[in-house]
Amino acid sequence: MNSSKNQSHELFYTGLIIFIFALLIFNQLIMPSGTGTSSQNSPDRIKEETIQVDFERKIEILQNQEQLKEKLREKPLPYLGLILLILAVMILIVLSLPALIIYIVLRAKGKDPLTTEPRLPVPWGFRDVFKSMAVYLLIILFTQAIFRAVLSIAPGSLEFIRQYRLNLNLATMMLAEISLVLFCFYLVVRVHGSSLDRLGLTLKDLRKNIFRGGAAYVVFAPILIVTIIFSSILTQIFGQPSDAQTMMELLSPRYGFWHVLFGLLAITLIGPIVEEIFFRGFFQSALRKWLSFWPAIIMAALIFAFLHFRFTAFPTLFALGLLLAYVYEKTQSLVPAITIHIIHNSIFAFYMLLFSLL
Repeated sequence: MNSSKNQSHELFYTGLIIFIFALLIFNQLIMPSGTGTSSQNSPDRIKEETIQVDFERKIEILQNQEQLKEKLREKPLPYLGLILLILAVMILIVLSLPALIIYIVLRAKGKDPLTTEPRLPVPWGFRDVFKSMAVYLLIILFTQAIFRAVLSIAPGSLEFIRQYRLNLNLATMMLAEISLVLFCFYLVVRVHGSSLDRLGLTLKDLRKNIFRGGAAYVVFAPILIVTIIFSSILTQIFGQPSDAQTMMELLSPRYGFWHVLFGLLAITLIGPIVEEIFFRGFFQSALRKWLSFWPAIIMAALIFAFLHFRFTAFPTLFALGLLLAYVYEKTQSLVPAITIHIIHNSIFAFYMLLFSLL
C-alpha cells in the first residue's frame, strides 16, 4: 500500500517537474533581450549586428595570410595564444581517434577502463527535484522582476541595462544556480539526513578521478567534434546567432576587465560545478530510482541539453550530456564529470577570449 502511494506521489511530482520545465522554457521565449524594445533599429539590435560583423571580419582575417601577418605584428600575444590553443586542440584530435578505437576494443573484450562503482540508493526523489526547480524558477522570476521594476522607474536605468545587460542576465542565472545547489544541499543533509557523498561530492581518489575525466574527454572528442560541426550547420541553416558570437560578446574586453573575469569564472568554473551537482548528482540520482542505466542517462542528457535553450547547439549539448551522465554513472563521483565540463567550457572560452582580443 505504501509502495503504491509513494509511486503515485512520484508520478504527481513528475508532472509538476514537467510543468516547471515548461514555465522555464516559456519564460525564456518571452523574456526580452534586456532592453524591452523590439525595434529593428534599437541599440541592442545595432550592437548585435556590429558584433556579428566584427566576428565575421575576424574570421576573414584568419583566412587572409597578408592580413594575418599584419595583425601578428600589431598584436602578437593574442595570436600566439590562439595558435598554441589551436595546436593543443589539433593534438587532442590526433590522440582522440586511436583512444576511441582502443576504448571500443576494450569494451568489446569486457575490459572497461571506467570501472563501475556500486550505486548507493539515495533518499531523495522527484518531490525534492520539484522543490529545487521551483526555488530556481522563483529566484529567476524574482530577480528579473526587480530588474524590470528598476528599468521602469529609475531615471537613466534603460542605458544602464543596455550597457550591462549581459552581466545582469549572467548574474541572474548564477544567483539562481547557486541558490539551487544550496537548496539541494539543504534537502540532502538537513531534510534527509544524508551526506554529500551520496551526490558524488567526495575527494576520495581525487587524482584518479580527475585523470578519468580528462581521459574520457579525449576518448569522446571525435563524437563531440562531429556534433559541433552539425550544430554549426544548423546555425547557418536557421540563421541563429552562434554560440561563438554569444561567447565572444560575453568575454569582450570592450566591456572592461571585470566583465571578462566574471564571464570567465561563470563559464569555466561556477557553471560546470553547479550544473554537475544538480544535473548529475541530484537529478540523475533521482531518475535512477525509477529508470535503468541507459534510460536514465538519455533522459538526464535530454533535460541538460533542453534547459540550455539553444536549439542549434542541441546536438553538441546532448552529446556532452550523454558523456557526463555516463561517466558519473560509472564512477559515482562528480569529479570526473566536473573535470570534463571544465575542460570543454575552458577550450571554447579561452578561444573566444583570445579571438575577441584580436
